Amino acid sequence: MKQKRTCAAALAALLLATLGLQAQTPAAEVVAHEIEAQEERRVRIGVRAGLNMARLADDKAFAPAEGKNQAGWHVGAVVDVPLRAGFYLQPGLYLSAKGAKTELEETEVYGSQQNLRYEERDVDMLFMEVPLLVSYRHTLSDGLQLQLQTGPYLAYGLGGKTSTEWERMEIVTGGFSFRSSGTTETDTFGHDAEAQDPKDRGAGIKRFDMGWNLGAGLAFARFYVGLAYEWGFLNLCEAGAWDEGASLRTRNLRISVGYNF
Repeated sequence: MKQKRTCAAALAALLLATLGLQAQTPAAEVVAHEIEAQEERRVRIGVRAGLNMARLADDKAFAPAEGKNQAGWHVGAVVDVPLRAGFYLQPGLYLSAKGAKTELEETEVYGSQQNLRYEERDVDMLFMEVPLLVSYRHTLSDGLQLQLQTGPYLAYGLGGKTSTEWERMEIVTGGFSFRSSGTTETDTFGHDAEAQDPKDRGAGIKRFDMGWNLGAGLAFARFYVGLAYEWGFLNLCEAGAWDEGASLRTRNLRISVGYNF
């Protein structure tokens, strides 16, 4: 009889413990959910750095030269401000090195005379850039998140150099040739047509730019890797420095890595 009472007491204790655990589980889930919700509402700061592949989209500004991409870099910081479920406002501040590369090689024939001309131009521009993006986040699995961003940006040219390597050759009847070559360098931004020295004239690029950014990336834990493209809206040709109707607009493909605090 005593053993039966002991067994009954043990079963009752086990039942009460099970019921108590079941009662605590929903509470623990609520706490965990609340902690997760607080993390999603938290304002975060992130750092970004990476590679630029930039160019200047031209409408006959460099004609007949051939335009190519110029490798550069970017480094900066972003702030993630929660808006609503899955959506964030993401302002940022960057230093971004952009530019363009052009090559020109042509031959002109005048009777028995040939004129050979070769030019290679490197346009370097360092911008301070302020994007204001809207970002959407979608969780793919534990710790892995897809991030999509889009929005406008403003940019101001801090400095840069434009260098041109050139070569001229004249070949006349009898095989005689006359050759000259050299390198000129000037500031990229601004233009002074009255400057006597070519290096003081400036390349005739405007400092202020604005455009649109579209990108996507993956975040794993606190790490980020992403790809974005920037379209510059404004014509950067200074009046008087280029032929009438010339147009240059920035284009840039960015590959970024980062860390979110």
